[in-house]
Amino acid sequence: MLTAQVFKMKSVIPSKSQKMKHRDIHNDLIFYLEGELPEERQQEIREHLAGCGECREFLEVLRVSFSIIEKEKNQEVNPYFYQAIKAKIENRSVPEKKFSLQRILQPSLFTVLLIAGIGFGVLIGSKVTENKPVETTANEMFYFNEIGSEPIESYFLN
Repeated sequence: MLTAQVFKMKSVIPSKSQKMKHRDIHNDLIFYLEGELPEERQQEIREHLAGCGECREFLEVLRVSFSIIEKEKNQEVNPYFYQAIKAKIENRSVPEKKFSLQRILQPSLFTVLLIAGIGFGVLIGSKVTENKPVETTANEMFYFNEIGSEPIESYFLN
C-alpha cells in the first residue's frame, strides 16, 4: 500500500532539472541510509527531504524494504539441523541390486531386433538393385571405347 502511494502519478509535471535532482537523490538514498555519503552530500539530501514529500515517501519505502531484507537475512538456524542431515545421510541405505530377468532380456531382445532389421534391409536392397541386362552394358561400353578413338588434341591445335 505504501508503494502505491510512492508511485502514484502527480498532476504537476516537474521540469527536467527537477527530474534530474529527484533521480540523483533517489540514486543516493541507499547510501544515505547506510551512512556512506560524505557529510556535505548527506546534508543536501536532508534539506531536500525536508521539502520533498515524494522523496520522503521513497525513503520510507527503502527503509521498509531494507528492514524486511535484514529480517529475512538474519533468520535463526535450528542448532540440530546439521546433526539431523548428517544422521539421514549416514542412515541412508543403498538398495541392493536384485537379479532381474528384464535386465537380461531387454538388451538381448534389442540385439535380436537390430540384427533382424539389418538383415531385412539387406534383403530388400538386394531385390531393388537387380542386375542390368547385358545389352545396355555393351552399348555403354561402345560409347566409352569410342572416346579413345577421337583425337581431341587435334581439334585444339588446328
